[in-house]
Amino acid sequence: MQRIFLYILFCFTVLQTRAQQQIVQHKFHFPKYTEYLDAIELSNSDLILSQNIIGITGLNLQSIITKTDSNTNIQWHKELNIPGNNFFINQIINYPNDTFIVQGLTYPNITYVDSSNVVLIKLDSSGTIISQNCINSNFKIYSNGIIRDKSDNIIVYGKIVYTDLMDERMFLAAFDTDLHLLWNKEYSLQQINEITSLANFTDNGFIAQVSTKKFNDTTLLDPQRTVLLMRLDSVGNIIWASRVGNITVIPNPMGNRFVYPGDIAVANNGHIYNIVTTSWFGGFFHDIIFQELDSSGNVLQAIRYGNYITQDKEVNSLKILSNGNLLIRFNKFGLLETDSTFNILWAIYTSIVPNSVIFSTNKELNNGSHLLFGSIQYQYYATLLIITNSALQIGCGNTYTLNFPQQNVTFPNIDKTNSIHQYNSSVSDSNVFAQSINYSALPDSVICQSATYLPDNQNSTAIKVFPLITRSVLNIENNTHYQINKFQILNVLGATATEATLDANSIDVSMLPNGIYILKLFSNNISHTFKFVKQ
Repeated sequence: MQRIFLYILFCFTVLQTRAQQQIVQHKFHFPKYTEYLDAIELSNSDLILSQNIIGITGLNLQSIITKTDSNTNIQWHKELNIPGNNFFINQIINYPNDTFIVQGLTYPNITYVDSSNVVLIKLDSSGTIISQNCINSNFKIYSNGIIRDKSDNIIVYGKIVYTDLMDERMFLAAFDTDLHLLWNKEYSLQQINEITSLANFTDNGFIAQVSTKKFNDTTLLDPQRTVLLMRLDSVGNIIWASRVGNITVIPNPMGNRFVYPGDIAVANNGHIYNIVTTSWFGGFFHDIIFQELDSSGNVLQAIRYGNYITQDKEVNSLKILSNGNLLIRFNKFGLLETDSTFNILWAIYTSIVPNSVIFSTNKELNNGSHLLFGSIQYQYYATLLIITNSALQIGCGNTYTLNFPQQNVTFPNIDKTNSIHQYNSSVSDSNVFAQSINYSALPDSVICQSATYLPDNQNSTAIKVFPLITRSVLNIENNTHYQINKFQILNVLGATATEATLDANSIDVSMLPNGIYILKLFSNNISHTFKFVKQ
């Protein structure tokens, strides 16, 4: 019996060790200004980072991709370039078989206003180019990003700018697995239009978030800046579209009724999460509006975060986490997590002493931890990669808790389907001669590194429970943003041994028979699971 118990204890210890999560802050030093950073995770947990180096005058633009292991140890740097052009990486996304797609723009001249071609490059995990292509047009095309659809086609979204600066149309194009152009579409509603976010729908097709502007409305019945949602089929045809919010009912003491785009996400049940910001005056962002819509675009609920003051809450991204919660990045270095009904669980600003970090991207990794990647404020020649634990703790540096007022609002969408014009674009594709060459090592340094030991089967925690082999008491150390309010203890058969409200930092387990147990700690609808042994 003692031998069996020791074997079970050994297996339990191995499980605990495998559940370790590293917290790492890794700084990369560059000779010039860096911007538009992105990152992805490969199937083996290696990371691919993209960084653009540019001088203040716009000279000597260089686009660098870096591969690290899961602990951010550098494996290689590569420079992507196109001879005769300045090349600028906009985004990278995962693709099957540990390949990845780089989407960028070429600038034949130094100034960004001369951008012309959208470039796609497929690379393997060693940084070798597999295929490449670009969009040709007589007019300037700007990409806001790419996604991979359910058939592994690459969808490019953004805008196309015609000779008349008051004629900017939404642009959408699809490329097959070999990066050949399949189809493309243009759409317009106002004078200035662009697709700012795009997400796959549950069965097929897409949801697009669109920013529109107009300058010739003398009646002032509609605001100059609005946001549209468009449901598209798998080849870009419009199924429905609606303007976000009945603008006339948004309470705003300054009278400004602009709505700015944020981001969108689609849940497994087909519900659409749409997030925008409203303006206070002069184009400053202040309140966040969060909508949940059904698959037909009907608003199910709308929540406002904020209190009508100029807190400049610009929304940068919206992610659905593996536990079903929603993570919002705002103001570049703020993070806010809600449950699926928009109740705020916590909101923080991150600060890496002595500067804040302007994050360009954030991703949930396969092990439940998170990646944050951005430029260090006031030190733009340096970038910072942070691997957090699953509770989004950043290791060293500070986080500042924020309190946002929250309230339900009336924010219905208005059907505008018949007003949107749809066109086929006059564009083509052609091969481009990109190069992937080795890049000299960049100076780098690990700012801090630590580890949290997290048991199996837990959703999100850096909560510590100790000792895990005990005769009487389990102690609880909570270093997260979650408020623990209840516990439940289960035996190995899944039956409840005891449960109660947690009103202390310890749990008395002396009354339990000897054996292996599961401890669940609850914070609202989130559970954190641990294993322990009662002797």
